[in-house]
Amino acid sequence: MKNMILIVVLALLFNVSADAQCSCYTVHNVAVVGPDSMALSIKNTCDNSVYLNLYVISTIAPYDTLGRQETNSAHFLTLDTVLTEILSTTETTAPAFGTYRVSLGNGNITCDSLSFATTSGLIEQPAVTKLNIYPNPSSGTVTILLDASLGEQNILIFNGLGQVVRQLKSQGEPMIRIERAGLAAGMYFVRVMGGASEVANGALVLMD
Repeated sequence: MKNMILIVVLALLFNVSADAQCSCYTVHNVAVVGPDSMALSIKNTCDNSVYLNLYVISTIAPYDTLGRQETNSAHFLTLDTVLTEILSTTETTAPAFGTYRVSLGNGNITCDSLSFATTSGLIEQPAVTKLNIYPNPSSGTVTILLDASLGEQNILIFNGLGQVVRQLKSQGEPMIRIERAGLAAGMYFVRVMGGASEVANGALVLMD
C-alpha cells in the first residue's frame, strides 16, 4: 500500500513539474518560407538549454502533422531566447491561427500544446520582403541586395534539411556577397533578420 501511495505521489509531482516546464515555452510565429520548409519561432523563458523536437499539428480531423522538425536539424534552445527552426512541411501557406497546435518533446517531457506569445488571438505576421539575389541560379559568388535603412541585419543560409550552413552580418550595407566556397550544389533558403524579426527571404540555387 505504501509503495502504491509513493508511486501516485511521484506521478503527481512529475506531472506538476512537466506542466511547469512546458509553460517555459511560447510560440511567436509560424510561416512557410520556401518549398517544403516551415519556420517556427519559439521562446524559452525559464528552462535549461535543451534540444527540442518540434511539431505543428492540425486541430482539424484527421489531425495531420503540418510541420515536423527533422532530428538531425534540432538545435539548442538557450534560456531566454527566441529561436526560429525550419521544419519540413507539405504546406504552401502558413495555417490559419486556431487550426493548429504546436507540440514539443525534449527527451524528458512532451508538451502537447504550447501557448502563443500574443493574447489577441492572432499571430502577428511581420511584412517580409522577397530578396533580390543575383545571379540566381549561380555557380559562383552571388550578391544579395539589402535594405540599408534597416541597419544591422543577420543573413542566414539554410540547406534543404533546414540546417544553417552560412551566417553573415551586414552593418547597413546595401548589398552583401556570398562566396560559393564550401557550399554544395542544390537549393538553399536565405533569411534576413533585423533583430528578432524576419525582414526578407528568398531561395538560392547553386549549380556545379
